[in-house]
Amino acid sequence: MSLVRFIQMKSLLFSLGVTLFCLTCPYTSFSQTNAGNVSLGLRAGDPTGLSGKYFIRENRAIEGILSYWPHGPAITAMYEIHAQAFGVDGLNWYYGGGGHVRRYRSGWTRRGMDWYYPAHKNSGGVGAGIDAIVGMEYYIGSIPISIGLDIKPTLEIASGNNSYFDFESGLSIRYHFNP
Repeated sequence: MSLVRFIQMKSLLFSLGVTLFCLTCPYTSFSQTNAGNVSLGLRAGDPTGLSGKYFIRENRAIEGILSYWPHGPAITAMYEIHAQAFGVDGLNWYYGGGGHVRRYRSGWTRRGMDWYYPAHKNSGGVGAGIDAIVGMEYYIGSIPISIGLDIKPTLEIASGNNSYFDFESGLSIRYHFNP
């Protein structure tokens, strides 16, 4: 087994473990919102785009990110568990996991951790993978807006010979429609 293949398998097992932990871990108190809360906003970082969150229970949410990264559009969906952080009202940390699908523009390809534009253009393609997320979010109730910062490890597993592991991060600002 090559070193690259070993690292890919180890990354996959790590991501699956984080996702399993997130889905089975007991939750703690939650003070930001109630089930049914919907928020929409912008996400800046890697990737940049639109972010939406819907709380299916008081501390469980589904987040969707529609983004455009330097090599094409992407869509990500994640299941998240939220809990109050440091006993501060409105401050919550969250963690979870999910997956993504990306479209690669023609001409770009990946070699290791670097993107390059080869002399010969390829026809682009579609990639898919799994994501984990860990972040912190502050809800400003007087002007129903939340500001969040997260780290999102991602493992691209279905993109031909361009499989890779990456740490993405972002800053989100969302408006809450029914606080």
